[in-house]
Amino acid sequence: QIAPRRRVQCDPRGDVAWHFSVIMDVTRETFEASLEALDAAIVDPHFAFWSFDLEFTGISADRSTKFDQFDTLPERWRKVHACVSQFTVLQFGVCCFAFDPRSRRWTVRPFNFWLFPDASRGSTETFSCQASSLGFLSSCDFDFNKCVSHGVPFTSPSAARAAEERRARDEQRPPIVPSNERDVEFVRQLKENVGLWLKKRKQKNDDASYDALTLAPVNGFLRALTYQTLETTDFGVPHSDKPGFIASTVRENGDP
Repeated sequence: QIAPRRRVQCDPRGDVAWHFSVIMDVTRETFEASLEALDAAIVDPHFAFWSFDLEFTGISADRSTKFDQFDTLPERWRKVHACVSQFTVLQFGVCCFAFDPRSRRWTVRPFNFWLFPDASRGSTETFSCQASSLGFLSSCDFDFNKCVSHGVPFTSPSAARAAEERRARDEQRPPIVPSNERDVEFVRQLKENVGLWLKKRKQKNDDASYDALTLAPVNGFLRALTYQTLETTDFGVPHSDKPGFIASTVRENGDP
């Protein structure tokens, strides 16, 4: 939480005071509450300006992207674009400055967001790393484990649009209707097996250590039919209590 430090710095050229807040360390677990605090700092009536800083996994993609003092604006933009397209952001630091003209006091509220690309919902997002950049972060005691395990998940606008388009196509896709006795029996057996599994979990008081349900390998059509059945079947519980499922696909030898 943000808490003011017991420290005041005064401008030697005047009577302006600086009040610094401790850095708010933001992870995926504290993101929602921290975002509210950041919003409050921005809408503060005394808000003056904000600054930000980012930590990337790399800076220069290759020799052609090294900055030169004679770069034109378009040339510099192309170089920066080439770099940020290959590397990713691991930290986003933002600092909000507010000035109270009556008390002649500046209030500084810094936030440090730990970030890591969203790996959920089957995301295959990849990025490059530059050895010198990672070495620099390591020399500054950067916590890579914290970044990966607790970083706020994010995705690029293009990847988000692609996911939305896939979702829209899936919603428009007509439902699969079992047309032969084999497929009808497959659905019936699937519902029965999942229903018994859920019942046993309920008897175990939803013990998370209870074994997962392993389904037999099937072809692409029956796999799609499996997903549809799990999404549309209530398994004897009210709609508001309908269970969700996490599917993990493995090869026949047991490897992911």
